[in-house]
Amino acid sequence: MKETFTFFLKQRELLYHAIIEAFPERAKIYPQGALLAGPSASLKGGWIVVHGLVKEYWYDSPGNQVVSGFLHSRDIIVQDHLLYGEAPEPCFFELIEDSELIFFSIDEMQISGSKRFPADMLHQISLTSLARQRLYNAILRLPLKEAVRYIKALYPLNRIQRKDLASFMGVTASTVSRALQK
Repeated sequence: MKETFTFFLKQRELLYHAIIEAFPERAKIYPQGALLAGPSASLKGGWIVVHGLVKEYWYDSPGNQVVSGFLHSRDIIVQDHLLYGEAPEPCFFELIEDSELIFFSIDEMQISGSKRFPADMLHQISLTSLARQRLYNAILRLPLKEAVRYIKALYPLNRIQRKDLASFMGVTASTVSRALQK
């Protein structure tokens, strides 16, 4: 688990610096509650979180919101269909707080020989996205107390609603509250 955690942090840091160097002039503050992407959005790009907090979620068949992750400073926001062709469920990215983000275009990355991006940038985005998914899967298989410890290391839990954290972890909000008190 420790290797998975360390690998993700390393990949995230490398990608963050590459995008910051390529597009420093694009940093923009987006307001809390803004919906960056959803099923009707046909984005051809993504964002890097400079500062802030984002919730990733989808809706199950009865219409319940299911939180699939959080994104914080240095994380990348990109819809799965851009990397893998199709996403299993329409995914939403909503800002939990005012956040500073940098938008980048996938088309710009695919131009070979671009001065702004190394040739393998899209591969690096995919690798970082997969590393985050592996980390989430590993965390969610841990005993609750240990899982909470890793989640605390990744995200500012005092700024995430207990119901959202519970949805992400697949437990009740009261279970999350008890785990955070220990």
